[in-house]
Amino acid sequence: MKTQKYVINPVSGRKVLAKGRVGKQVLKGGRDQLPQSHTQYHNEDLRLTNLSYKTFDNRDLSHANLDSKNLTGAFFQGADLRDASLKKAILNNATLYDAHLERANLTGADLYGAKLHRAHLEGAILKDAQLHNAELQGADLRDADLRGAILQGAKLQGAKLQGAKLQGANLTLADLYNATFENTSYNMKTRWPVGFNPESVEELRSTDNQGPNQQGGSKNKKSKSKSKSKSKSSSNSKSKSSSKK
Repeated sequence: MKTQKYVINPVSGRKVLAKGRVGKQVLKGGRDQLPQSHTQYHNEDLRLTNLSYKTFDNRDLSHANLDSKNLTGAFFQGADLRDASLKKAILNNATLYDAHLERANLTGADLYGAKLHRAHLEGAILKDAQLHNAELQGADLRDADLRGAILQGAKLQGAKLQGAKLQGANLTLADLYNATFENTSYNMKTRWPVGFNPESVEELRSTDNQGPNQQGGSKNKKSKSKSKSKSKSSSNSKSKSSSKK
């Protein structure tokens, strides 16, 4: 009786016959040659830590918890990731064309080289996210939180950045051609591409002079004026009482 030889499929983590089509490709050199049909999404996949190179195209993953998952090279074209949690997820070179990521939490996520053409990122949280060389052409980043994000070399041509928070973001070498701004905030820690002057763009708003100290100062001024008026009234009352005597 012949014994069957099995190998582990590096994408699915399952045993496959070494003589089979997938097994032969695994033995030849790896996941890059695996047919797409063997990397399709299954419900149980979300429990795995390593979801690299899996395909989630056009899938409903809204509200999914994908924190700290390895999604390197994964495919999310047209996927619904609205309100999903992807904190510290690894999305290096992932494909997210036209994906819906409205209000998704991508705090500290690694999106190095990710393909986010026309992605919907309205209200997404991208604080301290790594977006080095990310492709964000035509992406909708309105009201997105990009504070502390690394956007070095990012391609932001035609991106919508109205209402986005860019305090502390690093945009050196980024391409902002035809990107649109309106009430987009930044501060002195924001780093811009060479030759880009944020003060010359009316739609950009610096928050350096809008801290709590300034607000507190206005409150102090009001309190001082109140105390002055009180002291004046008290002195007037004293003078009136003395005149009566």
